[in-house]
Amino acid sequence: MHEQIAALAASASTALVEAMTAEGWTALRDRLARLLGRGDRDSEERALGDLQRSSVDIAAASGTARPAVRAGAEALWRERLRRRLEEEPGLAEELQNLLAEASERRGTGRYGVRNGSFQGPVKIGGFGSPANGLQS
Repeated sequence: MHEQIAALAASASTALVEAMTAEGWTALRDRLARLLGRGDRDSEERALGDLQRSSVDIAAASGTARPAVRAGAEALWRERLRRRLEEEPGLAEELQNLLAEASERRGTGRYGVRNGSFQGPVKIGGFGSPANGLQS
């Protein structure tokens, strides 16, 4: 399960950083902060501030600096999401659904839920793709 959580955190952080500069970011940011806060107002506010700082940093980066700033934000969110998912593995499905909805709104089709199953680079629960080596 640890490998699956790490893989979901990696995929989610990539999608998250991509979404930071896309239309609909504010709604996704707010929903993700609520998800990360899990009812604790202080945790939610911290997550909201951290998400906003990451998006502002990416937007402010220019030229050759932008890929490094994006990579730094991905690393930060990959680790933060991994820790949060390890604390509460039940968040995986909610995170997957949130990313699927955001992807559908952006029309990227990268993530999705079909027949009640998350379709994307990583699947938590059920069976993983043999191509990515994740099995349950």
